[in-house]
Amino acid sequence: MKRFLDVKTLADGSVVVIDQDSSDIQKFNERLFLLKSVKGKAPLNLNGSQITTTLYCGDDTLFIWMLGHNSIGITNTSTLAFDLIPDFFGPPEIEVTPFGAIASLFEHKILGLYMQDAEIKIVLMRNGRNATRKRVSEIIPEGETILCLESSRDKDVFFAGGSTKFKLKEGKAKLFAIGFDESFALKSSIVLDGGDSLMGVSCMKRIKDTDILLLGTNGSLYVVSFATELDRHGKFSVLYAVPDIHSWLLTSIDYLVEREKIEVFTVSRKDQHFSRVTLPNYLN
Repeated sequence: MKRFLDVKTLADGSVVVIDQDSSDIQKFNERLFLLKSVKGKAPLNLNGSQITTTLYCGDDTLFIWMLGHNSIGITNTSTLAFDLIPDFFGPPEIEVTPFGAIASLFEHKILGLYMQDAEIKIVLMRNGRNATRKRVSEIIPEGETILCLESSRDKDVFFAGGSTKFKLKEGKAKLFAIGFDESFALKSSIVLDGGDSLMGVSCMKRIKDTDILLLGTNGSLYVVSFATELDRHGKFSVLYAVPDIHSWLLTSIDYLVEREKIEVFTVSRKDQHFSRVTLPNYLN
């Protein structure tokens, strides 16, 4: 049986997936007939981590493919042709665990999150070169950590989900707004209500054309907005919380916008079910 790291559903009903055992990228039609497959460089070093790649924020035509040997490919989802960015997470001889990558809506810059030598690091690359790397401990308060990334509507800001403790079982879920440039300046943050039981923000997804974020924590789903009208650095506000929908940290979130509601779908690696949550349509 095949195991897949990541999946993206396209507008025509086809899907693009990454094979966990090989890092090959594959495209299936709506009946799950294999249309095309492109070989990866090597299996990814997961070390039990959750891989979360991210599109160019709602663009169905481009996909960030983690294809092994610490490289990524900016991939056309129609043809599976890709532009290779080698050594994005470091030279191939260095052992790293990639957590995810996002790309700017506005500029040719890509941000990656990975672990090397028991430290979480961030890499920013412009135009496929000139990488800037920084330890997360140099960006956020000491002892805290980052687990996942998401872009914002502001070209100068990205969002990071994490925890108040590197050891998640001792921490609280926390969300950060950070400068999307070489400074990585911390602009704003919020600790989610729910105490130690939430552990951390393990995955998140931004609702297209908004700065409303769907956050997965330990068993719970949160909806949080980000606005700069009252604070130039930005302020987070919790809109909604749905507790106890899973038995462990959420590992993936997707959503479907309907006229009067937003249907949110979540999964967790320890559960044998997915959860479906109906939210108000915040776009109205």
